[in-house]
Amino acid sequence: MSMMARLAPNKRRVFQVRVMLCALLVLTPVGWTYEGDIHQRMTFAAARQFNTCAPELGLESLTPLQVRYIAKSGVKEADSRRLRMFRWGFYERDSQASKHFLGLVQTRLHRRFERLVQEVAETEDLLAYYSVAGEIMTRVQDMSVPVFVVPIYYSRFWRFSLRDRLSSYPIDVEMLSRMLAQRGCAGFKDDQALPSEILVELADKTITAIRSPIAGFPTTWESFWQFGSVGKFGRYGPAGNRFGEKTQFSCDEQACILVEDDPLYREFATGRHLDALHASLRLMRWAQQNR
Repeated sequence: MSMMARLAPNKRRVFQVRVMLCALLVLTPVGWTYEGDIHQRMTFAAARQFNTCAPELGLESLTPLQVRYIAKSGVKEADSRRLRMFRWGFYERDSQASKHFLGLVQTRLHRRFERLVQEVAETEDLLAYYSVAGEIMTRVQDMSVPVFVVPIYYSRFWRFSLRDRLSSYPIDVEMLSRMLAQRGCAGFKDDQALPSEILVELADKTITAIRSPIAGFPTTWESFWQFGSVGKFGRYGPAGNRFGEKTQFSCDEQACILVEDDPLYREFATGRHLDALHASLRLMRWAQQNR
């Protein structure tokens, strides 16, 4: 008798659901938060600005090799997630507690994040130190992505939706680098924040941005990402998962329209990218100060 035949009907259904989920997650190219290339470009841009500020901060500059270990580790972490079907890095904005989905999937990032921070403290090999720092940086940068802080489970195979649109929105590194340079070094000169504090502060900025008005419209960016109740997943709003695309939705008894590559999209995405870069700078300061 086969294993399926020996299972009770209710257990058989649960088993079939889990097998189906596993197969779909393995065979489908899931889009996880920022692509590895975006993480890498963010890291290099932040490192350039950090090295400009390092003498003023009384810290050693990052060497080209150290920067590449941070970037390489971050890219590897980002690109390998599609194979990690049982762990997603969603932020728990209220209790930061470890949650499970179907009794099987660890959805919250905090426990793994704290293990990485502890691993950095215990690492004696210098290059291994920067590799782990790269993993930490990837998770911090992720907190500028709305679906990860609301959070929303966006990989919906039953709707043929496998990617959050903002996570792949183009990043203008040259413009962001100029904006970082204009901010200068004062913004993190006396910064003594820990990685967990940097992560939470970036997530809070993203939450505030989502709750902010869409300029000229009687609604907020929650039209795209709606928060759920405490400890629960949120969902896409009436605008849908269409960030960067043409979309029309109801807001305050009128039709709101955004066109493809609307300037409002660019402004919102630039704000999230800039916040991620500034958090990366703060994390680089922490890494250099504590190695």
